[in-house]
Amino acid sequence: MVRRVPWFAITVAKLLVCVACAACSAPHHPLALPAPTRRPVKQVSGPVHDPDHVRGELPSTETRRTELAELRRLLDAMYAHRAAKLVRYHLDEDAIFRTAETALLAATSWLAYDRALYATLAAFHDGHLTYRPPSTAAPSQGYTSFRLGLLTTAAHGHLLITEVDPQSDVAHAGAKPGDEVTSIDGMPVVDVLAREVALRSDARPESAHVAFAKTWTSALYPRGAPPRVRTVDVAPHGGGTALHIAITPQLPTSAKHDVIAIAHVGDVAVVTLRSLEGGPARATAIDTVLAEARSATAIVIDLRGNRGGIDKVGYRVVADLAEGIASLGTYRVLAAPETLARRAMWKDLPAESDGFSPIQHLTVDALPHKYAGKLAVVTDAGCISTCEQVTAALRADVGAIIVGETTGGSSGAPVSVALPASRGTVQIPTWNLLAADGKPIEDEGVIPDVDVAATADALAQQIDLPLKTAIDLTQK
Repeated sequence: MVRRVPWFAITVAKLLVCVACAACSAPHHPLALPAPTRRPVKQVSGPVHDPDHVRGELPSTETRRTELAELRRLLDAMYAHRAAKLVRYHLDEDAIFRTAETALLAATSWLAYDRALYATLAAFHDGHLTYRPPSTAAPSQGYTSFRLGLLTTAAHGHLLITEVDPQSDVAHAGAKPGDEVTSIDGMPVVDVLAREVALRSDARPESAHVAFAKTWTSALYPRGAPPRVRTVDVAPHGGGTALHIAITPQLPTSAKHDVIAIAHVGDVAVVTLRSLEGGPARATAIDTVLAEARSATAIVIDLRGNRGGIDKVGYRVVADLAEGIASLGTYRVLAAPETLARRAMWKDLPAESDGFSPIQHLTVDALPHKYAGKLAVVTDAGCISTCEQVTAALRADVGAIIVGETTGGSSGAPVSVALPASRGTVQIPTWNLLAADGKPIEDEGVIPDVDVAATADALAQQIDLPLKTAIDLTQK
């Protein structure tokens, strides 16, 4: 089993740069920290990076240089995408590490130290290559989660409102689904999204947009700390005077969405999978839901925003719909001793002349007879890692129609390596993966058969356009 980095940990790491930088919409707010629960991590207020004063003194100059040199050695030995990333993004690795050394040596706080390490890895634009601070970088009392009263989606560079809490400041100001958020805390959304792209670790810029649209409407604060007032400007969909709204974040009032859900629209079973994390219980839940779905004449599987998870969980989706021995793709491991020592399943892999293992096949035992009805999968740039593998396999093995937007282009398989000075860890992707259709996922993503995104007109009518399109296609 190849474990992916949990999506919540990646979300935390991405915020290490942007939340604290001077260009942020809330520059006086400190850096986001690891959360104790698996929820989206947002901007955080309060002491950061050593709140309980347990990390100790910052490392010496020599220790910092040693740690950075070891990080570079590990990337050179273990990072399977390194050569391709340098070419694709025209990167100068020497320049990246010169910048990293300058920032690391200049750090006078753990915040700055951690941010320098994250920025170094983010330069490679790989959603699975990331730095994670130690657990002591979070306050021991934990966090309280607040909501801003709205949900948004990214659509071609615009931030559109999809839902409004009826009891929120946003609703009282008159904002509705289909309206567009044009600025956040005084910063134009176009600049906010440009910042997210500039600081991204994501392979594709659209993935940074989707992640921001999903997470910015929540905020974590150390337990006991009051939330600060936020402001947004909203352009009504129907025209008229722009709304300037002051929002006092509130505690959640509505129940969380189920991770796995099924609904029936006529003779179409609509299955929503928001995460592929978990263990045997989650895999069993997928089996149960898809067993029910197979009784319908058509199935639509909604994988938007699904950050992947555990292979053996995600692969159940393919197993429950495909036939016989279903293909999930092929891969080659960069067979460094450090990698093989951390993955028992790879410990005996030989290295060929280029340092990579021979081709390895990914398969799953599927049904005796594959699902015979029509199948569509709805995706966006928030679908990454195992989610992308599953999407490609459903098209290649079951004939699914892919509807929506190109997936995130982040193929995963990281291993965790400890950094002794910071006491954090680095996740390093170690394989080059080809999906079941023979195409690479990293940087490319899975391209839909029918490209469709949310629109203001559809949202104003409370229509989920990508989902509606998928349902319509299965009924034709």
